[in-house]
Amino acid sequence: MRKKKQQQTTTLAPGEKVRHCLVCHEEFVSAWSGNRVCNRCRSTAVWKQGA
Repeated sequence: MRKKKQQQTTTLAPGEKVRHCLVCHEEFVSAWSGNRVCNRCRSTAVWKQGA
């Protein structure tokens, strides 16, 4: 049986949404619909090289 994740009570600004990162699959707050990679993954050297 799968355990449900606890819902976080976070106030999001208009346009923000909780999404799953396409690289590490962790949840993060996305500022706009095209933001699909979290800041942690976007700050890696591999991401910056464009590999």
